[in-house]
Amino acid sequence: MNDLLADAPDLEAETVQQWLYDYIENVLDLNKADIDSEVPLQNLGLDSSSAVGLISDLAAWSGVTLGVKTLRTHNSIKSLAEYVARSR
Repeated sequence: MNDLLADAPDLEAETVQQWLYDYIENVLDLNKADIDSEVPLQNLGLDSSSAVGLISDLAAWSGVTLGVKTLRTHNSIKSLAEYVARSR
């Protein structure tokens, strides 16, 4: 997972979305091709523990302050990626 925490490049929603696909593929052992960017993350199998890890790692990578409330409001890959890109 450390390679996913490298300095974030110029962040656009697509870049964040790709990071989220890679992260979820790694953590939940899913194939990226099977992940729908508009499905709520909990429907993909993200539990509260993995959600906290996701928010923490995404914040560290992106430099955007995030909290659990952010994930509740932006609960899909697409929505979360757009939020992070706008907040940068």
